[in-house]
Order: sequence, then structure tokens, then C-alpha cells
Amino acid sequence: MQTFKQYLTEKSNRIGKIGRIPVIQLDRDFNYENDSTGKITGVPGTFATAFNHPKSGNSVVKVVNMEDPQLDGQVALINLALANQNNPFFPRIHNAKIYKLPQEDRYGASYRMIVNMERLRHMGIASIAGENKGTNNLTDASKHLLQMIGLQSGDIANKFKIGVFLSNSNNRKYVREYSKNPQFVEAMNKMEPYFKKFHADLHGDNIMVRLTGSGPQLVLMDPFGVETDAYRKDF
Repeated sequence: MQTFKQYLTEKSNRIGKIGRIPVIQLDRDFNYENDSTGKITGVPGTFATAFNHPKSGNSVVKVVNMEDPQLDGQVALINLALANQNNPFFPRIHNAKIYKLPQEDRYGASYRMIVNMERLRHMGIASIAGENKGTNNLTDASKHLLQMIGLQSGDIANKFKIGVFLSNSNNRKYVREYSKNPQFVEAMNKMEPYFKKFHADLHGDNIMVRLTGSGPQLVLMDPFGVETDAYRKDF
């Protein structure tokens, strides 16, 4: 089996595109689980696994196994992010590819998406002293930023309450109307049509933080969950 480095540079057997992401037919699967990059410590994703990038400490390699990329919320998010790289509330994507796995290597998934993207932090990391000048507490800074984009203090008491609050379309409309950040409003407006197809999954673990020299920036990561029942009935 081949490794992450070959995954990231594989260019042959391109069979199409889904949005902005090329689809590549693999002749053999790649051995990403045993790659020396290693999984990132912390809370693992429900639908994806992040690995340390083999060369860059500021990037990660995100691996998403799926049955149908046309119906996958992760694919929808990466395509949306690729189309809006100038909006800081979307993750910065360096490269993304979808691989159609060989028949003999399909263990519960027919496709695998590999995303080379920026390294983000969870809001719950307590101390970032030495990583980012201007603040010593990422949690407090994140709460302040959430308030600035429209969420009230009672709504950000814990990550689960954030998810429950933002799963409601009327609450998302409220946040868009009262947010003080036009780029956040733009990001939420562009995401809103997708919530008809996918369940909203904007809980605290999916609102990440980008560390910058001027302070932390919130990033909306993995906002789309599984398909909604209403969408399934329509197709």
C-alpha cells in the first residue's frame, strides 16, 4: 500500500469532479492508517479522522470515508469552503480529492475524500500562552467572539447548547439578523440552503478557532450532519 504523501500527489485516473473536487479512480488502496503522520490528539470526529500532515505543522490531513459523495455533508462543506476562501469563517483548504476505491478494498465505504487543510483548534483548549500573543485564554476569547457574531452569553454556556440553538432555523435567522460581523452573516447565508438537505451540526466542537497574530478567529467546521428525513423523501 502507498502512503499519505502519494495520496496527496496522486493525479492519475481522474474520472470526473464533484463540485470543485476531482474524483480519481484508485487501482489500489493507500495505507493511511499505518502512516507515520499519526492521528491528531483530542476529540475524534464522528464522520472523519484528522492526521498530522507529513510535512507541515500548520496543516492537517482529513480523511473521510463515504458511500456516496453526492450525498455527503463533508463534501458539501469542502466545496462550499473552496468557493469562499476569502471568508475567514470557512476553513482554508489547500487541496482536496475524492478517491473511488477498488472493489476489493471497499470495507463499508466506496469513496474516500482526502483534504489537505489548515490546522485549527477546538474552542475548549484552555491555554494557548506562547502560541498566540494577545490572549492567554482561548475559551474566553471564543466566547467573546461568539457574542460578537450574535450569540448571547446564555447560548454559549456549553458546546451542546450552541448546537441545539443553531439547529433551529429561526435561531439561525436571529443570529444572522443581529450579528455584528458581515462576513459571518455571509457565511451563514451561504450555508443555510444546505440545512434543507443536511441536519445542522454546528455544536461547540464544530466551531473551531484559527490562531492569528491579531487574535483567534472562529471557523465553522463540519456544519452539516446526515441527510434530513424530508430530503430523503423527496428523492
